[in-house]
Amino acid sequence: MVKAMEKTNYPMVLSLSPGGRSMPENMPTYQKATTLRITADIWDNDKSIDRAFAGLKKFFPYAQKDFFLDLDMLCLGHLRLNVPQEVSDALASRNMELAGEGKERMCRMTRPQQRSFMTIRALCASPLIIGSDLPTLDPWTIDLLTNRDMIACNQLARKCEPVNVEGFTVWKNDVGYAGVFNRSGEKKIFVP
Repeated sequence: MVKAMEKTNYPMVLSLSPGGRSMPENMPTYQKATTLRITADIWDNDKSIDRAFAGLKKFFPYAQKDFFLDLDMLCLGHLRLNVPQEVSDALASRNMELAGEGKERMCRMTRPQQRSFMTIRALCASPLIIGSDLPTLDPWTIDLLTNRDMIACNQLARKCEPVNVEGFTVWKNDVGYAGVFNRSGEKKIFVP
């Protein structure tokens, strides 16, 4: 695929998605693409948030100029529209991870979780692909997705790395942005 793309002389994006089976030992091959999905399917639940952070922790050393770590879609707003009930039921009965519970709903993450989900993607230059119904997005979600600082952070960054801070999950990127995440479930105050 890469050789065929190079022959065209046109800029193209090659996005690889091994279905949550990305392996560090295959990185020389993956890095011939533009993006690599580093997680299994992401949905609007705590498990997916954990999956995103775990994927970054495992793969952050491999990000580089023109090679981006993909944390899957942003599932914010109105999800699973226009899926016939029999299809939703069949998907859900086979594999809940793929079906995302197979039913129409609004995003179930809290607003702080949604902000964290968007922030970690922006910090680490993950592609910002939304998996929702754009015409029915609420104003809060539109503001989150169109936040100029968040978009600038995402577009300028090339790589990110964790920073060791007691009691918090902290990530910084190569252009000076940082994010502090309280993933403990307990109320805490961060003092820089």
